[in-house]
Formats: sequence, C-alpha cells, structure tokens
Amino acid sequence: VTRIRERMDATGDPEKVPYLLFDLPGQVELYTHSTCVQNMMQIMQKELDLRLTAVQLIDAHYCTDASKFLSATLLGTTTMLRLELPTVSVLSKVDLLHSYGALDFALDFYTDCTDLDRLVPFVDQSHQVISNDTEEDDEFDIANDEDYQRARQKRQSSRLQRKFTKLHGALAEVVQDFGLLHFVAPLDISSAESVGRVLAKVDKCNGYVFTQEAANVQSSLFQCAVQHEVDYDALAEVQERVLDKPKPSKNKARNKVPSL
Repeated sequence: VTRIRERMDATGDPEKVPYLLFDLPGQVELYTHSTCVQNMMQIMQKELDLRLTAVQLIDAHYCTDASKFLSATLLGTTTMLRLELPTVSVLSKVDLLHSYGALDFALDFYTDCTDLDRLVPFVDQSHQVISNDTEEDDEFDIANDEDYQRARQKRQSSRLQRKFTKLHGALAEVVQDFGLLHFVAPLDISSAESVGRVLAKVDKCNGYVFTQEAANVQSSLFQCAVQHEVDYDALAEVQERVLDKPKPSKNKARNKVPSL
C-alpha cells in the first residue's frame, strides 16, 4: 500500500485523479477458495480511498459448449460474490469465436445470462471438432455410423448421464436465482470501437466518468442513460462481422461430430 501511495504521489498533480490498473493472475482458486485478493482489495479501499472495479474476462469460445458456459457463469457469479466489488464481465476473444463452431442460440442469449435452463438440453450434445483434409475422409460421416449411434444412445440413457444433466440444471438455476451476471458487448481486441466500449463500461462502473469537468457532467449522465440501448447495436454488429462469416471450402471443412 505504501508503494502504491508513493507512485500516486509521484504524478506531481494532487488534483489529478489517478487511474490504476491491477493485472491479477488468472488462477480461479485465488477468488473462489482464498480470501487473499479480497483482503488486498479491502485494504486498498480503506487506506487509499480507491474506487475499485473488477473486470473479469471469460473466453467467448465457452459459448459453443453448453457445459463449459454454465460452468463459466457459475464461476463468474462466485467471483462477484466473494470479491464484493462492482464487476464488469466481458466475453473476450470474440474475434476467434467463429473457428470453434456455431452457437446454439444468438449471441445476446449468452450475454444476458437469463433462461440458462434452456442450455441444459444441449449439454448432452457437446461436440468434438475434427478436421477433414482429404475428399476421401469427407465420404465417411461417423455421425451416421450405426455402431456409433448405438454407443451414443446407450451412454445418453445411462444413470450417470441423467445425473450429469440434472447437475447442470442445478447450476443454471443457481446462476439465475442470483441474477448478478451479465456480459457487456463482447470484446474484439482487433476493434478499437469494441475496446473503447468496454473501457466506457468500466469508467461508468467505477465512477471515473463523473470526475470530468462540471461542463461535461450533464453529457456524461446522458451517455450513461442511453448506453444500454447501444449494446444491442454492438451485439448485432459482432454477430454480423464475426459469427456470420462464410463457411470454409469443403476440403478444409471442420465437421462437428456428436460425442458419445
């Protein structure tokens, strides 16, 4: 804390509002099973009078797998509860999302995080992506193989699979009951507009947007009021630019094969 205060004082302008960034490790155990990060944040808030905001980045490719996405939403909710900070949740690496396959729902379904129980039927339809490099391989479709289908049906009717589906239904219910998690417009690091949109959300969350000159306060308040409507336009733009790309040629196609 003393070192942080020294760095803040080194700016030389006592009236200038410092903007600090803390890049924390990605190990989820630090936030779900330990209180070290939570204690550190509380000390900085108390002794340095900081207005802290947590920004949690979750890879967008989890949206292509219902099981992984439900796990990610539970983790995000748990982190928010334990850190006890205003939180901006972001789906990152959205520019790579198209290479992981199609989504079961539109992108706004995953950002809103409502009605997550609709994902439970898709938990049993997780996909394994394989690549076909030759036309000869394209002639054989393992998804239509009779032995494969019998093995898959046997696994789906097993007691373990029923428990697995029930577990994910309970995860979806927990996240929905808390109702805390909502992702802002997905982050595309190659788009300056996308990065600026996320930064604007963070500035609004920690109150930095209201520290400007008095003449700009009224404009800032208006921007915050209409920003929620802009999110839907941003989602539509991402959907069109990233997810609705043309499919690759046949010899480089990536076929989805249902897992056993």
